[in-house]
Amino acid sequence: MDTSFAARELALVLPEPEASALASRIMKSVRASSTLAVYAPVIKQYELFRGTSVVPHRATVFAFLAKYYLGKASFRTAAAALRLYFVSKSVNPNPLDSEVVSLLRAAAEREKPQPVNRTKWSTAQLLDLVKILKQDGSTPNRRLRVVLLVTFAGFMRPAEAVALRVEDVSFVDGRMNLRIVKTKTNQNGPAQRAIVDPIPEDEACPVQAVRQWIDDTARKGSEWLFPNLNRPSQHVKADLIQSSLRHLKAKGLIPQGYTLHGLRGGATQACIEAGIPIDAVQRAGRWTRTDSMRPYIAASRRSLRGTTNAIGAGMQLIPQHPSSNDRQPSST
Repeated sequence: MDTSFAARELALVLPEPEASALASRIMKSVRASSTLAVYAPVIKQYELFRGTSVVPHRATVFAFLAKYYLGKASFRTAAAALRLYFVSKSVNPNPLDSEVVSLLRAAAEREKPQPVNRTKWSTAQLLDLVKILKQDGSTPNRRLRVVLLVTFAGFMRPAEAVALRVEDVSFVDGRMNLRIVKTKTNQNGPAQRAIVDPIPEDEACPVQAVRQWIDDTARKGSEWLFPNLNRPSQHVKADLIQSSLRHLKAKGLIPQGYTLHGLRGGATQACIEAGIPIDAVQRAGRWTRTDSMRPYIAASRRSLRGTTNAIGAGMQLIPQHPSSNDRQPSST
């Protein structure tokens, strides 16, 4: 991402070396590196589309988004990529704020397809799989078992789980604390934490599983909790764990559609269905906004808790109705 605009603004007040360093830091922190990687091809596509045209950017942005992204789930991503692109280029006013693009955005909201959410793991399916992996006993499957338990129990994104260091794990009063240094929405801020309670005398206890894995000689003393077994100086990549899950699908051990990221959704769904307040689940999953976690919650009879029978619920509020729990006060 171009840092020249930010550097120029900072250089009006600060020495040039300091301005350049701060500009670079700001642009790296404004979005996660994974997000910027998604934005890059959109920006390249736009630059090729515009070419050497001298038409105002608002017109080319309008045409570009309409031609390539109208009616697609990626419309918002493309618009966000271009907004940041024009900020970095000091284009003012930002073409994304023009009336025609606002009109297009409204049309895109109406035409967007239904979101395709990752299949959420059921707790029962997770327990069945970790039991199989434990019985197998191979080093890759021992590692996979602990990755699955930690990811589910800690509401973790795949990239967060595989990047854990041993020093990020601590045990206090039987609980396990996981320090998450970098997340999708927290690149350079204070580390976040996941707290995991033990499940006494259960083979699916994530706390006990991590304790045993840390002492496992197969880790070769790596600083990483989940090292690459061939290169212990590096952590295992999420793609490799995902590949292991594909092999398990091919063997019929887990359903099609289950992915590593689906564990975060499974943990969320399990807690909501168990009646845990949504604000508590939000804090545990480290979501900054409630609407960010909504895609992780599927409508089910348990998650809807009572709202599947609105008439019955209303009847309970009618005095003397057979379904009511209310009683008229005694006259004596």
